[in-house]
Amino acid sequence: MYNEFEKNIIDISKRIDETSYNISKQDYVIYDGIADLNKYLSSEKKILFLLKESYETKGCYKWQVGKIYEPNKIRKYPTLKRIGYIVHGVRNNILYESIIKASNIVLAADIESIAWVNINKIAAKSRSEHNLTKKYLIWKEIIKEQIDVFDPEIVICGNTLQYIKNDFDITAENKINTSNFKYINSAYCKKNTLYIQMVHPAMVLNKENEKILVNDIVSLINKQHRTTAST
Repeated sequence: MYNEFEKNIIDISKRIDETSYNISKQDYVIYDGIADLNKYLSSEKKILFLLKESYETKGCYKWQVGKIYEPNKIRKYPTLKRIGYIVHGVRNNILYESIIKASNIVLAADIESIAWVNINKIAAKSRSEHNLTKKYLIWKEIIKEQIDVFDPEIVICGNTLQYIKNDFDITAENKINTSNFKYINSAYCKKNTLYIQMVHPAMVLNKENEKILVNDIVSLINKQHRTTAST
């Protein structure tokens, strides 16, 4: 299984290169996918974050989204910190007050255990465009392949679910109740995969609202996972 999975990932990387070449952006690719394949495949809950795009201000391209090069800086970046908190909470079935006690090294390992897919595979500015539909159309087939190959139980979307809903046939019939969650806009369960539409993890929040955000996601995932496991 591992060898076939690894081959599929290599094939996807080649397709990313080909697509970037076709749009004359081959020098600005930032790869996404899975940082640590062993951790991902051995995880009880396979988690995929679907985010917008990576920004690069230093001209250092070709790096791997989701691979933590400097663990001591995780808490400096809201997106990394909150993804680490969410994954750590889900993996250990704990909430914010316990999650924040985790070391940066532990959070780095948690982040590297997930799949990370971006709508746009090309380096972008620090603030994304409001509507990424045009970029999604460029990368749509690759994104679909990534999600199909990675086969996650949980897809957490940072205000990106709208781009894939039609292609994955996610409809109102799949919707679950999220009225009690402040930072979850909607959620759907389709063929045992939970899709969550949340605010982007880089959103400006104070500590109390960050706590609510993290606990919202962790609580919904663990509640839904228990429900699914018992049916």
